[in-house]
Amino acid sequence: MAGNLARLGHRGFRLFGLPPTTSSLRWMCSPATVRSEPVTVRITEGSLYVSIFLRSGGTSRMINRVRTDPFEGTLERIGLLSTVATGNSGGDALPVELHDKNGEPKQPGTLNVHAFDNGDVLKIGDVEHVVTVNPPCVLGISFASYLTVGVHVNPVIHSEQCEPDQLCYEWRRVITNDDGTTREEVICTERDYTPTEEDIGCRLSLSVWPIMPEGLPDAPPVTISPLTIVEKDTRQLGYVERAKHTAEAYPVDSDKLRVLSYNILGEMYAVDPTGKNDNYPYCEVKGVQTNYRDMILGRELPAYNADILCLQEVEERRFHQPVLTSLPGYDGRTALKKELREGMSTLWRTDRFTHMESKSFIIKEELFENPICANFFQHLPFRIRNAFKSRNTTLQLIHLQQKSDGRDIIVGNTHLYYHPVASDQRLAMSFVIMKLMADYKQSVAKWTKCPLPPALLLCGDFNGNHERAVHDIITTGRLSQSHPNRISDDNRDVIEHSCEHELKFGSVAPHESVPWSNFTESFVSLLDFVYFEDCAFELEKVVPMPSEETVKEYTALPSVRFCSDHLPVIGDMKFKSM
Repeated sequence: MAGNLARLGHRGFRLFGLPPTTSSLRWMCSPATVRSEPVTVRITEGSLYVSIFLRSGGTSRMINRVRTDPFEGTLERIGLLSTVATGNSGGDALPVELHDKNGEPKQPGTLNVHAFDNGDVLKIGDVEHVVTVNPPCVLGISFASYLTVGVHVNPVIHSEQCEPDQLCYEWRRVITNDDGTTREEVICTERDYTPTEEDIGCRLSLSVWPIMPEGLPDAPPVTISPLTIVEKDTRQLGYVERAKHTAEAYPVDSDKLRVLSYNILGEMYAVDPTGKNDNYPYCEVKGVQTNYRDMILGRELPAYNADILCLQEVEERRFHQPVLTSLPGYDGRTALKKELREGMSTLWRTDRFTHMESKSFIIKEELFENPICANFFQHLPFRIRNAFKSRNTTLQLIHLQQKSDGRDIIVGNTHLYYHPVASDQRLAMSFVIMKLMADYKQSVAKWTKCPLPPALLLCGDFNGNHERAVHDIITTGRLSQSHPNRISDDNRDVIEHSCEHELKFGSVAPHESVPWSNFTESFVSLLDFVYFEDCAFELEKVVPMPSEETVKEYTALPSVRFCSDHLPVIGDMKFKSM
């Protein structure tokens, strides 16, 4: 970080929550007894640099020095810059000394990373500056900038050297007067805020600052500028009717659990880098904007009261907000696809499950290198093998343990390659996934203390409807010799391997109430599935999709009512008596 700050100049102060002003430096640096403008030193683990913030000759400066260099070079640099700051650029550099709080000079040759301690005195010319190392600091604030009445706002605060309960918050309503001037009202001093009808037509801003340790002065706030006028959207969001089927969560000791699989539509696919909406031209611009979609998603996910959620096309940023921030009481893990910014996220209720282990597999690597796939690999046509080399399809496995009875549950989450003429590749991917899940199940069964075998769940966007080989190989454990998908889509190759495996799964879909899960203007199909191991679960309930009339109200998905071109497949399972 320090290396980047060196290139940013004064803008680098913003990354530390600091405008490049006198008051900011005073916040960062001032101890209780100030001889002059203070000096702050930030030493960040993993950084190549030590960052020094000081004010000399009326100018705020940030100096980055290699952490493993001797500190004498740093003092020389400070002296030279301080001389220039005083307007005496042609004169000799000011003498600079560094003493500890007892007045003893620092040992010659001490490295920068070890040279500075709280209470040290940096003397520049005749002026003494007291050193503070790594004081509490707010680095920044982020939250969805599309604000709607009644929609809970849960900001993410980026800070250093302080815990969340050591921060102060202030929400303000920014009101525009008739003459164009503005006035501000403090409306909340908690971290979270839910806009009200009084906020309609106004902008909101949030300021955050740390509670400073004794001996340091109060910190000025870091403020996220007001960006969005609060609206009241009278249109009912699309998930509301479905959520009536999931109004109650299951108790922690229930023998039932609710599982959800949902492709939430990655940012990179909703709009292109220039902000154009070429993929969904029928959708209102607002409907594909990330902030608006995040607002809907943040309300939708908790409404389903799922025990386990498997999401696809999740970027790291969206995993933290709005996904995690909208789901208090949940934890989760993300597995990004190789060389892509999106992947799968699996989340679970922390009051019901203990997280035991997370694993991630690149399917092509397992096909080429894992001995359990060797026989299948040998029977694959060369063209399919070659095509696999450019695929980044990933399987995420999460091992959970029920707190009530210690039973092990293994959750698989994946997103298969999308191309319409790649059904043979998806078949091969599905077989590899079955082999990996069976192998991992055996591994868990060897060391678990639970007498019952681990129970398997598999969720994801499989990009092939239920009439194709993917569904058959998962639900039946084999592929008949006459199955049409043994032949590649271009009729050039035949997969001759039996494709048999020892697992068998039931499925939440296809179901009369879940005829599709992906609904765009040009394509409608059932692509998303929640599979459950037949020997462990039985299907209890399926949450129905909305009517086609509802989905077509704004042509198709996504829209201003639905935040993705997919809708979640949701099913309730019951453990079978063992």
